[in-house]
Amino acid sequence: MRLNLANKISLFLIAFIAAVGVALFFTTNRMIENNLIMFLKIQQETHVVGHALHETTHENWLNPKTVSAKEKFNDLVEEVLFFPDTLRIKIWSPELEVLFTDPGAEGLMGKRFPENESVKRAFQTGQTGFEREEAEEFAGKPEHIYDLGLGEVFEIYVPIMFPGQNKPVGVVEIYQSARIFNLLFADTARFFILILAAEFLILFFVFAVILQYLVHRPLASLGEGAGKIAKGDFDFEIKPSAKDEIGHLAENLDFMRRALKQKGESEESYRLLLLNALQDAEQEKKNTLREKSKTETILTNINDAVVLTDTEGVVVAVNKMFEKVFKPAAKEIINRPFDAFIELIKNSFAQAAANLPAKNSGGANQPPENSADKKNNSAPEALENWFRKAFSSYAILEKELTLNRPLTEYGIVAGTAKPTFKLFTTPAWSIEMTMMGRIWVFSDMSNQKELEKARLEFVSLTSHQLRTPSSGIKAFLELILGGDAGPLTETQTDYLNEIYQSNERMIELVEALLNVSKIESGRLVLEPRSVDLLKLSEEVIEEVMPLIKERKQKFEFIKPAESPRVALDARLIFQVISNLLTNASKYNSEGGSIVFQISKETNEILFRVSDAGWGIPKHQRDKVFTKFFRGDNVVMRQTVGSGLGLYIVKQIVEMSGGRVWFESEENKGTTFYFTLPFALQPISPKIKK
Repeated sequence: MRLNLANKISLFLIAFIAAVGVALFFTTNRMIENNLIMFLKIQQETHVVGHALHETTHENWLNPKTVSAKEKFNDLVEEVLFFPDTLRIKIWSPELEVLFTDPGAEGLMGKRFPENESVKRAFQTGQTGFEREEAEEFAGKPEHIYDLGLGEVFEIYVPIMFPGQNKPVGVVEIYQSARIFNLLFADTARFFILILAAEFLILFFVFAVILQYLVHRPLASLGEGAGKIAKGDFDFEIKPSAKDEIGHLAENLDFMRRALKQKGESEESYRLLLLNALQDAEQEKKNTLREKSKTETILTNINDAVVLTDTEGVVVAVNKMFEKVFKPAAKEIINRPFDAFIELIKNSFAQAAANLPAKNSGGANQPPENSADKKNNSAPEALENWFRKAFSSYAILEKELTLNRPLTEYGIVAGTAKPTFKLFTTPAWSIEMTMMGRIWVFSDMSNQKELEKARLEFVSLTSHQLRTPSSGIKAFLELILGGDAGPLTETQTDYLNEIYQSNERMIELVEALLNVSKIESGRLVLEPRSVDLLKLSEEVIEEVMPLIKERKQKFEFIKPAESPRVALDARLIFQVISNLLTNASKYNSEGGSIVFQISKETNEILFRVSDAGWGIPKHQRDKVFTKFFRGDNVVMRQTVGSGLGLYIVKQIVEMSGGRVWFESEENKGTTFYFTLPFALQPISPKIKK
């Protein structure tokens, strides 16, 4: 229901006046009544108790019927009756017997009223009591003799307590007229009427202000808006001030303004919208042609053969390089199903040279896997199955393929050479992230392989050329330091030692580069033979122990119960253990601990090298087994190192049919693990001896 303005103001005034009036009436009435009662109680109690204690004695109250006691009680009664509106007075004994009264109630003297609860309560509590009764109720009491002729009576019960006594010796009952109360209440009513008059004046002022705010201002705003509309100005807004009649009128006026403005601008708006739509369509057409031209230019000039298939596997497009490689068959597969594309690949390529993951840093900390799994992973899949799995996958995949015929006119390949291609395939996504098909890119790796071969030959040649003079420098330095060239001073000895250490690092780097070159070129050949692992390990420890002692580190070698004999290349495994123990000492603090453990597992031998050193940063752990890697925390403390040791360890262990991984926590230490195939036949230490 919507209230109009008059209803709102009326309800507001009625509610406000009623609330204020009721609150003032009850508050004032209760306040006066409480103050009067308190006044009467205090007045009578103070006077009666003071006079009683001053005029009477304790013996008078114990023997109230003596002449002396009656005279003093009479004086007490006359003193109390002296107060205005005091109607009656009675003096009670603890036995609830009326001892003395004013002359109007002498007939009650000597009588007992055990049913008088008010007097009894005053004796029990020792506190002044107060009751308020109508004349009819008062006249009905048994101790009442005649009607006092008043409408309302107050009864006050004042106990008499002498010092040192625990109980009252008597109670003085006083009847007080309510005349004073009625007079005060009449004054209160007059005061209340004055307050109401003041409130009406205030409310009138408030009403005027509200009327100004709710009526005059909104109407003025509506008049201003109507004037603008009449002049043809529609670029403004009429906001309703409230949800009443004036607000409803403002809404209708604003609706009329919008309708007039829309009607006046509709034709111009339609023309502009149509023009903008045509411009947008033209621009979109140009953008589409531009993007198409870019795509065609890229596909035409790219040196890789590219094929695009849709979500159903239909070949959508091929570029010129694909046509050049696959000759007339390339154009025949356009708009053909996926089977035609697979048939062309099967007829053009031999089986896969290798399966490659899309993203392989080569340095991730690989989770342990057994050798059986590793064998299964290395088995080549059928070419057709691989392509069908790739088509149904959302992953980015790579695969090496070798062309089954020479391609003399392609790239740098000449003669009878059959080029190797790396196939890179990825899903094609639209801007709305919906899959549109797959892209297949065939990259010729012949040039890359030639460059890689040249690089490996250069590294190998350079390393060999560096090893010869380094070995000669080492031999001459040993002769000079041994004193064969004459005595040396202390300073000369220090300088020559520095040169000797630098040359040793150079020899180590050259050896590492040679090993890397052999590994990557496939010239590193394993020469397995039966080896006693404990003896081999002790030889490595003996070689590394000077470095451990120099750094004052604690070393522990945990041996198996039996000494296993394994078929392996002792020279390469020696280098693996040496690299791990050397790293455990170099990247450890002085006085730190190193643990080297060999244990027999079910199908393999497990090696563990632990240190309490600096650890490997978490964000660099996937690069540990890559070439030339050195952790950030290591470079700040230890500048010496090639970063090739762990790369060589991983390559040798995996070539030997084992696995390698690590666990590390920064500033707490690192543990490297590697495994080798199970021993041929273990021998005990005694037999070995």
